Amino acid sequence: MSAHAEPVDGTPAALLEQALHSRVVITTAAAAVLHTIREKHGDVIFHQSGGCCEGSGPACFRVGSYIVSPLDRLLGFVRDGSSADALGTPVWISGTQFSAWEHTQVVIDVAEGVGLGGFSLEGPEGYVFLSRGRLFSPEEAARLAPAPTKAEVDAGAVMPAALPPVDLEGEFGSVCQLPTF
Repeated sequence: MSAHAEPVDGTPAALLEQALHSRVVITTAAAAVLHTIREKHGDVIFHQSGGCCEGSGPACFRVGSYIVSPLDRLLGFVRDGSSADALGTPVWISGTQFSAWEHTQVVIDVAEGVGLGGFSLEGPEGYVFLSRGRLFSPEEAARLAPAPTKAEVDAGAVMPAALPPVDLEGEFGSVCQLPTF
């Protein structure tokens, strides 16, 4: 069985440092919607695909209702902010999409609305998850942990530590400078 990497201490500075050097983070707004979904549906996953029915945003599925390919890559785990969510929700990306996104941090955010095809679990809640991107600096990219494939995870690869949500209005947002809608 795979082991999770140990998280850094919980100080704000340490959490910011870990968030800035992680392949994926979730905003506090998206984490609140994720918490509602987890309460209704149990354990879920995110999958960032290369487009099609739901476009190219992160889709949220019940564990077991979506087959992750052996070549898909694990970007990391995001937490919904509740004390019940110790392990976090895995965020997968298709292998071909990873080739395009490997130097970009995926920031899972949420907006009011309904997704195109309705497959993702947040749609009935009146929201749509979306991906924002932040390019890593060369220094940040050099410090990134590998994004193991599903096959490597199944073989026991060490998985990234689960991260708490980041606040785009707080310290992460002042460092991250994402576009707004």
